[in-house]
Amino acid sequence: MNIILRVLRNNTFLLILLGLSVIQQIMIAVGSPLDQQPHIIILSILSRVPVWLVVLGIYRLCLRGISGSKVPGIIKNAGIVVSVAIFLCFLYLIAFSWGFFIQSGMFISKDLLLFGLKNFTQLQMHLMQTSMIQIISLTIGVIALSVATGWIMIGKAGRLFRLNIPAVAAGILGVMACVMLNYIDNQGFVGKTDPVYSFLFTYKEHSISSGLSLDQVKEILQPKQEPDYSAYNVKNPVIVIMVESMRSDLTDIDPCPIPFMKRLAEKSIFFTKPYATSSHSDYADLSVWYSQYPLRQRRRTSYKESLQWRGDSIFKVFKELGYSTAYISSQNEKWGEMIYWLDVPEVDYFFDSEDYKGPTWVNKQDESGLQVLISKRIATAGKIEDTATLNIAKQWIESLEATDSFFLGINLQNSHFPYVIPKGGEEPFQPADFDFPTPYMFWPKDKIPYVKNRYLNALYNIDILIRDFAVYLNKKGIWDNCVFVVVGDSGEAFYEHGTGNHGAAMYEEVMKTYTIIKPPKGGPVETISRPVSHIDILPTVLDLLDVPLPATFQGISALSTDQRDTVYIHSNGMARQYGLIRWPWKLLYGVIPQSLELYHLEDDPKENNNLAPSKLHAPLLDTLLDTLDRWITSQLTYYEHKELYEKYSPPSF
Repeated sequence: MNIILRVLRNNTFLLILLGLSVIQQIMIAVGSPLDQQPHIIILSILSRVPVWLVVLGIYRLCLRGISGSKVPGIIKNAGIVVSVAIFLCFLYLIAFSWGFFIQSGMFISKDLLLFGLKNFTQLQMHLMQTSMIQIISLTIGVIALSVATGWIMIGKAGRLFRLNIPAVAAGILGVMACVMLNYIDNQGFVGKTDPVYSFLFTYKEHSISSGLSLDQVKEILQPKQEPDYSAYNVKNPVIVIMVESMRSDLTDIDPCPIPFMKRLAEKSIFFTKPYATSSHSDYADLSVWYSQYPLRQRRRTSYKESLQWRGDSIFKVFKELGYSTAYISSQNEKWGEMIYWLDVPEVDYFFDSEDYKGPTWVNKQDESGLQVLISKRIATAGKIEDTATLNIAKQWIESLEATDSFFLGINLQNSHFPYVIPKGGEEPFQPADFDFPTPYMFWPKDKIPYVKNRYLNALYNIDILIRDFAVYLNKKGIWDNCVFVVVGDSGEAFYEHGTGNHGAAMYEEVMKTYTIIKPPKGGPVETISRPVSHIDILPTVLDLLDVPLPATFQGISALSTDQRDTVYIHSNGMARQYGLIRWPWKLLYGVIPQSLELYHLEDDPKENNNLAPSKLHAPLLDTLLDTLDRWITSQLTYYEHKELYEKYSPPSF
């Protein structure tokens, strides 16, 4: 405690943080690809001054209680408690972020920090379902090292060298803090293979900065024209099954891990290049149900019910067509606040893992602790094993008075890392034992065959579950007349580009998913080989049923003669990226980490050769960057102006 108080009393602590914060802002403003104009530097610095003045005022007020000035004892004690609490919280945040950096090669960003706070209970469950012992241990280690360093410097060694010990200790903490805060400000990047600020001056000549004015955006928008769905008489059940982390190349594996779905593709509309809109589920999932790109806000997209620009879901369309509607999910839809756009009035029956009364998916080593948390409703809830989810879907169908007009959305999660095998499930792909630490995204690279086999086994059993569900629909007389959709919400990585799983950079293994649409009997059967966005999947379903799209859908039918030439993608998870696919070219523009990548997907399908630095491709790169810039600006401008989203449909690209 004395160490903490002595550091807190020293003004050097704040002065170092203030100075480094100003330097940090200069470096960010100069180096950021999005902020190149000189006045941004001044504004960035000035924007921090009021914040630091407030912090300084609160800090000094608290210290008055510690310093023994003439204030009542209660203020003095309160000052001590508040100051120590602030210091310890700050130290823990720094330690956790540095522990995460040692584990993953990157610090916690501001958006990730806020996302974690908003999804705290679900995050604890998610982290406990994978092995987080390394990061927890590293966090404790950083704290222990900090305390030990402070004790040594303030103790005998410090007196021996006659150092201004509290100032030096505060300086070390300040440097650690500001490097971390630089990343938390969502501009800088530090990684195991990238030196600090290595990208500061790399891509200035290829920046996204031009933008469009409000009037220019308005010119490309179409006035809203809502269709009257009461005029349509549709009697085809629609079932959409979203499968977690289902890559597009599964049918290329021999033996095939999804034999039923491979056979079903021969009787369906099969997409060879279907692209998820994002690399992480809270963006990718809702893009399907709402047929909208996830880029709607400059920070992380929020899904609060009160947002006036929410738009219409596919559930609302079918509800207005007179259908019964349901959404049944194996996951906790509070993740990413998705529940606010899924548990909505147009969904007659909503069910996710928090509604489930049986056991939820946990790892064996965590079971006892997790069961306690679940029983106390603290970290509710894990994921339902998909067998139970599909049984609940069957029960809902059984409850319907008529089975010729219902819309059912299902979300299956057994294929989410660490990949669940149902009780009695088959495991043909071996070796697949997880007898090693398995932190999400950063499991041991030498265990790739084990992890991938476990993944394939999970999908093999999901394929069986979907086959059995199709058999059930056939026995009920539903199968022939229904539209049956299977779509992966994202793909899954196995260190093709430095990390495992999904949620980070938007490479092909994460963004291309297995996707099929089985039409009603007699409907079109074809293979669509051009790039298609996930926002186009449900517009294609409506096209099959001759039903017009709602005004807020951005997708277009894959069967339409009017096709898009560019598919856009965006992530704000472990990486903040913008990108596009204009076949055969793919552009990735990274803000965290700062990067610029250009790939020719026909010549280089595994994205091993970045062509962005080549002068030969500079004209093409400028054209694609300008296209991406127009998309970003149009999206953000539309959702930021009430006069636009109330009167006009979202931008169509």
